[in-house]
Amino acid sequence: MNNRQIAVAAFLAFSALVWYVVERLVTQFAVSLGVARRVPGGEAFFVVVPLAVAGGLALYLIRNQRANDFMNEVITELKKVSWPVRKEIVASTVVAVVIMLLAGAILGLFDAFWAHVFKLIL
Repeated sequence: MNNRQIAVAAFLAFSALVWYVVERLVTQFAVSLGVARRVPGGEAFFVVVPLAVAGGLALYLIRNQRANDFMNEVITELKKVSWPVRKEIVASTVVAVVIMLLAGAILGLFDAFWAHVFKLIL
């Protein structure tokens, strides 16, 4: 895939996310105000309006030169990144989980100790 195809795919994915959020907001807003049944076109309105917003956003992003330049720079920089191999990821994950469990155990011991102290005091 070239940079342009990746940028268009990213813009479409972002527009799909915007469609979902706007659709949920419009539906929730209409239901909370009780206007869901009084809107002309019924349920189609709550799909078409967010779809129009997301479609317009997608067209704007795809045709906007600044957005395309930005995405091209991001993709170019991401291609320069040295991504870790699976072995490094597994090792880092194991270290993080062990430290998290150790910290949890220490905090649990402190909690048990202070609970016992306060039980003796009270």
